[in-house]
Amino acid sequence: MAEKDLTEKYLESFRDVFADIHNVLLFQEELIREEELNMIRVFTNDSTYDKIESGIIERAKAGEVITMCTFAEEMTNKGIKIGEARGIEIGEARGIQMGIAQDKINVARNLLDILSDEVIAEKVELDIQVVRSLRS
Repeated sequence: MAEKDLTEKYLESFRDVFADIHNVLLFQEELIREEELNMIRVFTNDSTYDKIESGIIERAKAGEVITMCTFAEEMTNKGIKIGEARGIEIGEARGIQMGIAQDKINVARNLLDILSDEVIAEKVELDIQVVRSLRS
């Protein structure tokens, strides 16, 4: 790959020119305009877009060859990380709920021989049908 001349490096330091250069190369002049980049920023509704964009720009300034596909991949990877974190959060919450429910059932089982179904259901906060099914 040929080294970039000073003019090319200078032009690529401007976000809109940088995007246009790579869009022309990748999409045969179907350019993503500044308005479209701003729309993406609005849709993300947080600083994720700006952080990724600035990171990509810094990498380009350091000489890395960056395409719009690189940017899309970074956005995708960020989305995956957010999704994984949310999945872990949901899984932990469900696990806690399941543990609490299992503890209630264990307590109810231990009380079956000394209390009525109604008292167990009230004190352990279980549905009466659940307590009755434990006796079966």
